[in-house]
Amino acid sequence: MWCRVRMVVSGLLLMVVLDAGVGVGVGVRAAGTSMINLVNNGYEGVVIGISPQVIESQGPAIITAIKQMIKEASGHMFVATRRRAFLRQVKVLIPQSWSNTTIDQVATTESFMKSDIRVDLPHAIYKNQPYTEQPGECGEPGEYIHLTPEYLTQRKFSLWWGPP
Repeated sequence: MWCRVRMVVSGLLLMVVLDAGVGVGVGVRAAGTSMINLVNNGYEGVVIGISPQVIESQGPAIITAIKQMIKEASGHMFVATRRRAFLRQVKVLIPQSWSNTTIDQVATTESFMKSDIRVDLPHAIYKNQPYTEQPGECGEPGEYIHLTPEYLTQRKFSLWWGPP
């Protein structure tokens, strides 16, 4: 059963670690594979994976958009939970093939296929629309959230489906 959810998300792979500071909040939980933990009201271990199929030239714009998305989402989460939850740590996995990057560390247990949020090419049916891969019933955790580079970087898509 497919459940439509309106999301406001407001290779050895290499990894950039974003520490949210003020907070980054998205209560994303992947069924069975997620490494997300709630520690002292801050979510840690949120993994955003960028597909090896995404071209490197889009990388800087995608990473900038992800940072903004996480900052805004954490702020919304903090307010919505009455200052009880935020995103403390988010890891962004970038393809090993990307050479023009500043890397904080090498991924160890994280992988694109286990990431909570995946940035990948448009889906054949959904195109650039964000969606949650949801094999279960409504209300059950999905496997991951799918976003496209275009959704993250082109304003026309956020005007249609809401901001990342």
